[in-house]
Amino acid sequence: ITVEMEEITKIDDDFNNDILKCNSELAKIIAGVMRNIYNPTSIKRVSDLLNHLEKLSKFQQNLPKHIRELIVSTKDRMSANLYMRLNQIVIITIRPLILSIFNGKQNIENTAEINLATKKCITAASSNICILEELRKLGWFSNFGFWDARYLFSSLLVLYMTGDTYKEVIELGRQLNKKMSELGNFTAIENEIRLKELDILFNKIKESTSDDEDQEFNKDQQMIAQTPVVSPNTLLMDDIANTFSNIDHVDLQAETNDGGMSFFYPLPRDLPIELYKNLTENFKSWDTFGL
Repeated sequence: ITVEMEEITKIDDDFNNDILKCNSELAKIIAGVMRNIYNPTSIKRVSDLLNHLEKLSKFQQNLPKHIRELIVSTKDRMSANLYMRLNQIVIITIRPLILSIFNGKQNIENTAEINLATKKCITAASSNICILEELRKLGWFSNFGFWDARYLFSSLLVLYMTGDTYKEVIELGRQLNKKMSELGNFTAIENEIRLKELDILFNKIKESTSDDEDQEFNKDQQMIAQTPVVSPNTLLMDDIANTFSNIDHVDLQAETNDGGMSFFYPLPRDLPIELYKNLTENFKSWDTFGL
């Protein structure tokens, strides 16, 4: 963004200038995240990820009072759109760290900063689903909207990785996506197929970890070395997630006050190899950016 905001706001087009300013500020933060976190050639550190999250937190704190106090309005959905975009970039910023934890590759000791980051990611995901539900109640929900479906799917993927902790919010999100897909929203239809696939895979996890007779089968499966077909997005996310899984935590000295509570649960280590690959590849390739 090279045009001065003052010049833009002089244009008398009746657009909400407060929202315009906020969106332009948020766009600059998003650009930093994409350059630093999602640039394949950049050096990635947890401290950088947390710095971007801090910028997003300050952005939210400095929003105009009337935007902070009335996210969902009966008059329009401008504030709701801004907040959903903010929540989405929070999810995208913390996503590489979450994937490392979920994939069981995260060796960093829990710290106050990391716990706060994961908690904010969960809050962002839950908030977006709740905002969409409120918009539905007020008649502002976009049944055929690309971004409504996109935000919904990103939020659901985050909450799926928390286990059954947010079961009710997940169910609410699933109902919204199902409604969109039944009406013919192409993005929601594709997401519904993927979510049903996740249901099947997670059910297999429960079966695998609860049935003792499958243990020998698991060992045999782990001996099979098959190379999955991966997308460019998956390769990028592999690089990012692996980078965040092998980091010296010198910068993160603050100890957590909750006994090392983890909000995201790693996959069981004794899963059949193909089940593990299917899940991890899906989470990495389905929703890499979503901005």
